[in-house]
Amino acid sequence: MLPCVLFLSTLMGATVWAPTEEAVIQRADEVVLITVRAVNTRVHRGTLLVQDVQGEVSWRPGSSALKPKQLIRIEVLGGELQGRVSLVAGSFRPQVGDQALVYLSKHGLAYRPWGLSYGWLPLTEGADGRLWLRRSLSGLDIVGEGQPVEQPWQRRSLKAQLNVIAKLREGRPK
Repeated sequence: MLPCVLFLSTLMGATVWAPTEEAVIQRADEVVLITVRAVNTRVHRGTLLVQDVQGEVSWRPGSSALKPKQLIRIEVLGGELQGRVSLVAGSFRPQVGDQALVYLSKHGLAYRPWGLSYGWLPLTEGADGRLWLRRSLSGLDIVGEGQPVEQPWQRRSLKAQLNVIAKLREGRPK
């Protein structure tokens, strides 16, 4: 398991939160596999750009309240709108057609990925034909490694990760 460290800026300094993979899977309101169907950027509270991602659910654990083929709205910080660009460290830019395994928290009628890119694991097809998880590190400075754009995540295939999620979320109330 690979812990992730998130730095949240405050006036007094920074807060460090390093959850385990198991903690995020168990604490997330929803864990689903989605295909991005649309991305629209809007201005939030007059200053911040937010990408509204419409994701179609293609897999969810049995305890989920969501259904396959259901469309959900996921808010992602940052984006580009009419020449205005908002870059948020740890955020990402989803594209129509992208597939991702997402760990989500519920916010009103929408969802948000846990810890920005920590809760959004894009999928890529490997040479072996299997789907593999990866993690975007765009905008993050990893100590001793410069600024990689993405890296494999735990060298785990999507199928193996879905098995881990299903086991950890068994018996979770709907």
